[in-house]
Amino acid sequence: MEGDAEKCVPSIWYSHFYSCSIQFVPNLWYNDKNYRKERFIAMNAKEFYKSKGMKCPRNLKALYDSGYFGNATYDETKRVYNIHRSTPVPYAADKRVSRVDKLSLKLLDAAMHCCSVFPSMFPCIPEQTTVHYIDLFVEHGYLRRVDTESGVQYLELSPQGATFYEGLKRQPSETRLKTINTLLNTFAEPVGTFIGTTIRALSGNQSQVQAS
Repeated sequence: MEGDAEKCVPSIWYSHFYSCSIQFVPNLWYNDKNYRKERFIAMNAKEFYKSKGMKCPRNLKALYDSGYFGNATYDETKRVYNIHRSTPVPYAADKRVSRVDKLSLKLLDAAMHCCSVFPSMFPCIPEQTTVHYIDLFVEHGYLRRVDTESGVQYLELSPQGATFYEGLKRQPSETRLKTINTLLNTFAEPVGTFIGTTIRALSGNQSQVQAS
């Protein structure tokens, strides 16, 4: 009987240790807030862009300073950016865009790649104009705004928008703007609201824009 008891001791100790290792160690692992933050939420810039299948851009600081990464932070000591995993990639800014038809092409392209869009990316177009055209495409069922935990929205093509954009891309480049303008003309506006405002805004008369 005594020998039997001795034989049982190792198995009792092993099962107790095994049970504790399964129940206790993983709990420490998953409950560690720093671990969860670093592993499941925050990424440095290279990790972030690699996860998107892209190379880290050289103008990273400018993008960060513009607020394009939402709630991202910068560690001065480690000189590392901490970017939330849900952050959408900022669309490439284009200072040359000064017409709403070309802006519309950019918005559709940004949505095709699920990028975030900010009015400051198109400095030659008034901010309210960029916002308005995003609203138009959303209201008419071509684009969707998608929220993220980073605090930054990205644009996404709806099925209708995807069909339109794919057809647009198959056209020769010289006819795309004509097709875009035809579409914009179907976004009927009440007389005297935004069309006149846009023309005045693009001519640089900001005071009239604010008064209208």
